[in-house]
Amino acid sequence: MGLFVGSGSPGHRNGLLRLASALIAGLLATGIIPGAHAAQPAEPKVVLIVGPAGSLTDEYRAAAETGARVARRYTHNVVTIYSPNATWSVVKTALRGASIVVYLGHGNGWPSRYRDNLYPPTQNGLGLNPVAGQDDVAHQYFGESYLERDIHLAPHAVVLLHHLCYASGNTEPGLPEGTLDDARQRADNYAAGWIAAGADSVLADAFFGPAWYLEAILSGSRSGSIESIWRHAPSFHDHVIGYPSARTPGRNALLDPTTAKHGFYRSLVGTLTLRPADVLKGAGSSKGAGSSRGGGSSAVAGNDAASPAPTVVPESAMVHAEFAPPVLAPIVGTSPGLVAGSTVTIALPFKLPAGAELSDTFQLGFRWEPLVIDPPQVLPDTVSPSPSATTGPDRVSPSPSATTGPDTASPSPSATTGPDTASPSPSATTGPDTASPSPSATMALPSPSASSGPGSAPSISSVVPETPGEVVATVPATVVAGMLVASVSLPDAPGRYRLRTTVHDSGGIALDATTEERIASLAVRVSPPVSVAFGVSGDLIVAAGSRTILPVRVANDGARPWSEPSSSAGGSGTQAESDPPSLVMAMWVAVGAGVDTSGLLTAAEVRLRPGEEATIELPLIAPDHPGRFLVLLDLMSPTFGSLATAGVIPTPIRVEVVAAPNPGPGPRPPGLIGR
Repeated sequence: MGLFVGSGSPGHRNGLLRLASALIAGLLATGIIPGAHAAQPAEPKVVLIVGPAGSLTDEYRAAAETGARVARRYTHNVVTIYSPNATWSVVKTALRGASIVVYLGHGNGWPSRYRDNLYPPTQNGLGLNPVAGQDDVAHQYFGESYLERDIHLAPHAVVLLHHLCYASGNTEPGLPEGTLDDARQRADNYAAGWIAAGADSVLADAFFGPAWYLEAILSGSRSGSIESIWRHAPSFHDHVIGYPSARTPGRNALLDPTTAKHGFYRSLVGTLTLRPADVLKGAGSSKGAGSSRGGGSSAVAGNDAASPAPTVVPESAMVHAEFAPPVLAPIVGTSPGLVAGSTVTIALPFKLPAGAELSDTFQLGFRWEPLVIDPPQVLPDTVSPSPSATTGPDRVSPSPSATTGPDTASPSPSATTGPDTASPSPSATTGPDTASPSPSATMALPSPSASSGPGSAPSISSVVPETPGEVVATVPATVVAGMLVASVSLPDAPGRYRLRTTVHDSGGIALDATTEERIASLAVRVSPPVSVAFGVSGDLIVAAGSRTILPVRVANDGARPWSEPSSSAGGSGTQAESDPPSLVMAMWVAVGAGVDTSGLLTAAEVRLRPGEEATIELPLIAPDHPGRFLVLLDLMSPTFGSLATAGVIPTPIRVEVVAAPNPGPGPRPPGLIGR
């Protein structure tokens, strides 16, 4: 039956009109009238980020994807950014206008043993891929200063941090967790940058995944505040410690350690009264947020968010440059060699295409991948070893332990002296390195038992510690005579490393993977404070029972003289000609069947100050029996004793001992040394 309103009394017509209006409004609201759509609120954007975390990256990606499936039940605006494509440029774009942010990966916070003060460029942020598509190992830290400057979240946004070191008040597996005050500061500091970027609350849970929290926030099924959600999570321990935020006045913080005083693996910082409805209402209203469907990039299939336009970065002439291998050199007035913990100059020669000019500034990035870590140096108690600098993010210095902390960078205050002012130490190999790094161990914390709570708890993941050689750390560089020159701190642990060098723009962003591949890596020997380096010819062939002289290049590549006056004698510690000499020792070791070589030890005297080198003539007495042998070179110091015993690995020479030639005329075997 149709509705006719064209006749009747005015009152009757007005009543029919009111009835028709109400009926039409109802039909519009229910969607019964085809083609008519009521205005819908913007859907909240959920961004899930997985940074490179070595062997645990697959586990983190799986946890994030479980959370993404939960989020897709409530919003179509879900953006997933997973390693190896989780670069800062992509993440920065995706986070614009996000209502919920989830991050799983490496964390780098403060207080820690790596710095004396908070360093916003690399701490309390994200560990991301330096360039896209390479691996799940190398990562670069973008700290709270990047978040505050570049990120604009939706109003009342929530940030969920999972499996991080430092974010919830913890440290790293294998390291002391510190005091309660340390834990309070870590959680507060890690939240500060996110709050400055627009977040209302920052929740960190080191062992529990994001899916449960996403369900609770997006469904609104759990009444109450974000604090109520945090307290009802299956990982809740009911050991809550509350305190006002020092970094963000007016906000509050909560810790929930595993026991009353230890195990700081859960935290909540910000507006504790924030309600899920507030999070959802803030969707799409962030300043500069743009389209609620844009701003993301997915690294997996099935992403529901529209792919955004790629971030356009002005091309630098440096991406077309040709590079020579980098050169390392000690800084004049500091340690004369490449000594562990010291600061040296690195110069990267480059050649631009004809007509190209540089109009921007650059940074150099470094990764120190351990090849062989020397044993710790053990020196006599009568002589105090030089203190080793603190390993950590600022020094780009891995430690021999697999639980070494985040290795982020800080600009060095040292002058960028060019390599022409000092000769490179013989401990640096200035050519491409082909050795493979030793495998790095991953240490996982024991999983805490989940408290009882609604629903069944998902599997608990591990917190991964930092591994030496994974972090790309950047320092400012200066263009000097066709070279990018910077100061870099050597690793604190003596040993042999592969040094990978990368070029970054002034903001610390790597130019591209292709540019990185054009720069040769170096094999670098990093010396302990008391050290010796030997230069010898290749494999030897000698006659059985022969006596010969072997020329050996010897360098004091450490920071201290080999002979030091006792503390009671005073003095500056420099070596005088009257001091007793050190001895270069040659020790024979049989390979295979046992041959008595105890009587073949020979030596030659040497006196060298740090940074000096000389050629000596070392006598060799070959065994009487043919066979294969090693000659091990060591230095015997009058102050420190055997440097091999102190931790300097002896230099081996492979020697083949052949039967002595018959007397008489005739050619001698090739390479034969001796009588």
